[in-house]
Amino acid sequence: MTKKEVTERDEKLKLLKEQITSALDEKSIARQEQLKELSRELEHTAQENRILHKKIQELSHKVQNCENCSKLKTQLKISQESNGKIRVDVNVLKPIKEKGKMK
Repeated sequence: MTKKEVTERDEKLKLLKEQITSALDEKSIARQEQLKELSRELEHTAQENRILHKKIQELSHKVQNCENCSKLKTQLKISQESNGKIRVDVNVLKPIKEKGKMK
């Protein structure tokens, strides 16, 4: 091999290395953009999760402190103590059914 051929080969190798580096950098930049987008989506989903969790806790608290539920429990307890048979006043259940229909 002559010195000229070696120089040409070195130039071709250098050019090939630059092209490979450029291609890898472009892929890296694209991957970083994808990671940023996924991070934004994850944060948004986590925020939605926190909001829904808070709503669940609020609804759970409302159910635990429901006035109709308290009345129904008291009525059931009184009915069971009086004769062992369960009797439920339908008027107590009516507001509960109406609330379910409104949502």
